Amino acid sequence: MLRAKNGVYAVIGNRDLCCNDEETFILAMKSIGIKVLNNEVHSIYHENHLFDLIGVNDSNHIDSLSLSKNSKNISILLAHQPKSISLLERLTNTKIMLCGHTHGGQVLPFGAIMLKRQEQPYLSGLHKYKSSNIYVSSGAGHTIIPWRFLTKGEITNLVINNRISNSS
Repeated sequence: MLRAKNGVYAVIGNRDLCCNDEETFILAMKSIGIKVLNNEVHSIYHENHLFDLIGVNDSNHIDSLSLSKNSKNISILLAHQPKSISLLERLTNTKIMLCGHTHGGQVLPFGAIMLKRQEQPYLSGLHKYKSSNIYVSSGAGHTIIPWRFLTKGEITNLVINNRISNSS
């Protein structure tokens, strides 16, 4: 069971539904203490700051969110794929977008070529994007091929502190 002071959250990715339907997946995640943000916003109060955690599933249905573009709360966007970066144009107070999907290219250079064709702007790591940041995790596992070449898996530990501010 995963535990964190303000909760453990996830979004649905493309491989999460290959063996189960959405409802079964969400219930399984809930059973181990993970709240799936399926095109929804969850507000968190942390260290005297209120911020929004925005979770969109792999198909980017942000239109279904009841969220103002000019929300006064600082927000963190959880999206499965880096190419969801276009959502930052609509979420003006988002300070960071967290995503995965790429496996860091998994088998370089072939993985990087394939991801470029999928219009993924980044393979892994922290990147600046206008007034926001995007962090792409390489993930701990793999996809299709059960190994990696010239890439490493990772489990990311993100610490949110009171240095987050509304200034861009």
